[in-house]
Amino acid sequence: MGKTTPESGIPLAPIASVVINTYCKAATLERVLHALERQEGIAPEAYEVVVRDDGSTDDTWARLQAIAPRWGGRLRLSRGENTGVSEARNIGVREARGEVIIILADDIVASPSLVAEHLKRQEQERAGGPCAVVGKVFWPPELDRDLFRHWLDNGGPQFAYWRIKEPGAIGPRFFYACNIAARRELFLEHPFDPAIRYGYEDTELGLRMKRAGVRLLYHPAAWGHHHHPRSLDEFRRRQYQVGRSLYAALRRHPEMAEEVSPPSFPLRRHVRLALRWMTSPVAGLAAERSPLARHLLQRYWRTSLHRALVRGFRDARREDASPPPHLQRPFSRPAGTTLPAAR
Repeated sequence: MGKTTPESGIPLAPIASVVINTYCKAATLERVLHALERQEGIAPEAYEVVVRDDGSTDDTWARLQAIAPRWGGRLRLSRGENTGVSEARNIGVREARGEVIIILADDIVASPSLVAEHLKRQEQERAGGPCAVVGKVFWPPELDRDLFRHWLDNGGPQFAYWRIKEPGAIGPRFFYACNIAARRELFLEHPFDPAIRYGYEDTELGLRMKRAGVRLLYHPAAWGHHHHPRSLDEFRRRQYQVGRSLYAALRRHPEMAEEVSPPSFPLRRHVRLALRWMTSPVAGLAAERSPLARHLLQRYWRTSLHRALVRGFRDARREDASPPPHLQRPFSRPAGTTLPAAR
């Protein structure tokens, strides 16, 4: 892969481009870039990193400019007003030069072989036709010890890698855009929908790609650590925004309801939330020692976070001057669909 000069064998253009969209994560982004500088199994000149600053209001841009010189032109930067994750990624893809695009979130610290593993899998799958490959993401050990964060990735609503039994074909619900790779022409032909600003933009793209005959594959050997210390309050606010984004996704793509049904929160769930909230302080005190207390606490977390998602969804629908018919009626869960969750 990649054209080379006859004298040196050095690529005239990089084989791979790691595309990162970032917003106000200056300190974490430095760690992300540090890991990408030290990739193994691939020559430094064979890959570049493209960072799109999506309107950060902290010192992200100043830090990026300070870091860039040591990359010798392989760290390419751009910035603009805040457009949301979808369009920021699209801009990064258009600016990238590599044959293979690896989209990485700005809080994913790559393993030493992440780039090489993605390239290896793309080469292995070349003869089988177009494919998009999902790598694995998990907490570093120091963050995984927290009960809430551990639950988010092991039964909670963040990632569900544990449901993927073995590497291979996956469905759109597992198309986690924090660590994915495909050939550049594929991302250009199937861009992220800019109207879906934050949340479910990857599920929608995965569904659209799958319908176009693109294979969605899982390759856990291309892994990274998720350096984002989540808390319940922060994740609750996040779920609210994800609920708003889910409304935009289902409004523009009704067929997406085949994968993710519109969320609901009937009266009985309000009662359950109140009861679980009342027991949560006691459950929290005993959760480290008691499996029952931990289970009760997790049920409170799940109900509380789902309530936040539903609030976001309903607020977005309320603000819509002309909601489409398929989003006006009370919702039930269609057979074969999954309940909403967010990454």
